[in-house]
Amino acid sequence: MNRNRYLGELDYTLSAMANIAQYAKFPFDKFVVVMHPAIKSDEPEMLETNAKCAIDYFIHKRISYKRWSEKCTKISSDFEIFVAPSAPELGAEETSDTGSNKNNLVKLVLFVSILAVCIGFLLKRKSR
Repeated sequence: MNRNRYLGELDYTLSAMANIAQYAKFPFDKFVVVMHPAIKSDEPEMLETNAKCAIDYFIHKRISYKRWSEKCTKISSDFEIFVAPSAPELGAEETSDTGSNKNNLVKLVLFVSILAVCIGFLLKRKSR
């Protein structure tokens, strides 16, 4: 594992994130920290934690370190776990996009039609 985590840099980072996030207008769901080692050949470490748990541990001191580290955090050096989302079904995604595209097309055609009628009415009225 990366030595930086044991020097307190990870705790300091999460504490700062928790301090800032507790005042956010929209609450955070999770914090993700990526630590790159000084040695380029080593893999970076990623930590993902539940934001509410982190605020409870670092700010309000409502939960213990043991509970926070076991229940709320996930540490890994496998970057794919954190970055790559699970692949959605292609059929479901295409169906929702097609429905919204058709809806937008209908709105566009309706808008252009109304605009054409208004322009025609104004031109006819102006020519009299």
